[in-house]
Amino acid sequence: MYGGANPMRMGAYGQMSSGGQFRNQYGSNSFMYQQCQASGFVAPYNNVAFQPSFAASGSAGTSGVRTIYMGNVPPECTIDEVLNLVHSGLVESARLLPEKNCAFISFMDPNAAASFHRDGAIQKFRLAGREVRVGWGKPSSVPPQVLQAVQQGATRNVFLGGVDDSITEDGLRADFADFGTIDKIKIMREKNIAFVHFTSIASAMKAVANLSNDPRHTGRRLNYGKDRCAKQRAGTTPGGVPGSFTSPGYTQLGGSMAMPFSPPTDGFSASGRVGTKDPSG
Repeated sequence: MYGGANPMRMGAYGQMSSGGQFRNQYGSNSFMYQQCQASGFVAPYNNVAFQPSFAASGSAGTSGVRTIYMGNVPPECTIDEVLNLVHSGLVESARLLPEKNCAFISFMDPNAAASFHRDGAIQKFRLAGREVRVGWGKPSSVPPQVLQAVQQGATRNVFLGGVDDSITEDGLRADFADFGTIDKIKIMREKNIAFVHFTSIASAMKAVANLSNDPRHTGRRLNYGKDRCAKQRAGTTPGGVPGSFTSPGYTQLGGSMAMPFSPPTDGFSASGRVGTKDPSG
């Protein structure tokens, strides 16, 4: 699907700033930074820049940075709990490193990263009783395959329609785990639908591409749901990026194309009927 390029190795995870704002602001934790860097948690990134249709904002010296570093994360916390703190925009990828007590969150848009950074400074995020420190990662660009997919409506959240009583959370986890780390699964029995949130858009892309050939899900509707970390605003797509970027992608497994479907705003509550246009527009 990705040809010779692997989006999981092309900046899906951000990098921490070397000698930059994070260490200046949290100088006492520079040793933690050095340990993370020495352990290889500095991923390569490509040279194809993500260009939002509006100016990026943020603190001086951080304009355009889309990756957030979170320190002092309790080792018992899950990526689900970490992402529960995020409400500022479409997440491209998230990674939890419990052995280093840290996490990285890469947004599609630097504005979303700046908003989350401001929220962290004001609200003082806490996980399992600990105050989580929020810093900046290094500038990185969005993998081109991911950017193209987002322009067509992709998110981390995979929607599955036509779910019957034989489908369980454990079963979905087993079916989807081969495509990447899973953030959260939600089955809505009354609507016969399910949502599988991955920790990266690249993983969701692989799931959508491969499930069309999976006989266990033949005939089920497949789509991208709305990222639970992105609050939709006027003029944006379901993923929270500028509306000029996209027309929603959609497909149906084992059959003809389904009608365009916009899943619920939070990915976990139904609005509108599956197979019809979302009444919210």
